[in-house]
Amino acid sequence: DVCSSDLAGRSFQPVIDRNNEFQHSRGLTVDTRRGRLLISAGGKLSSAWLDDPEISSLAKLDKLNPAALCYHAADDSLYGLHPRNDGQTGLETLWLIRFNVNGALISARQLDGQFYNGMERSTRPESVGNVQLVSIGQHLAMVLNIRGFATPAGPHWQHLTYIYRVDPVKASARLTWKNPASRTAPPKRLPDSDL
Repeated sequence: DVCSSDLAGRSFQPVIDRNNEFQHSRGLTVDTRRGRLLISAGGKLSSAWLDDPEISSLAKLDKLNPAALCYHAADDSLYGLHPRNDGQTGLETLWLIRFNVNGALISARQLDGQFYNGMERSTRPESVGNVQLVSIGQHLAMVLNIRGFATPAGPHWQHLTYIYRVDPVKASARLTWKNPASRTAPPKRLPDSDL
């Protein structure tokens, strides 16, 4: 269930989801400047005031249904991640999507960084992995959890966690931490056709 909260009063109340639109929500964040909850689900951005659990639709996001929605106070924007197949090699890339606080697209840029096989797929709704974005000062932190990846020998199941520091101005990500199970060499990237 999605809940709105009164942090000062330490209370939570369920957000009213009359049409079951959020059972497959992709991103959830709090716009701290305006005091509202923002949810990306079903190709649209919706909001609820923290003191009023009624949901209202803000914008259609069309094909850019971002994973890991994050409000970033430094530039008063929303950020999300979107996996995109390059169409030539069959490899996926991660795109950093920036919206204004009402859901209008500002930019969509490929995120530059050292990504391992399976990471991009972990941002897809059908994935067994997940991704989170958190605002930290002028940067974002991206946490990727992966439960498996493809190798030339076939699928390999192992829980891996990676934390990246993302510069939203440069659309670049730098690996800052990985769990001990992730310390082995990354597997070779494979095109989707090989999975």
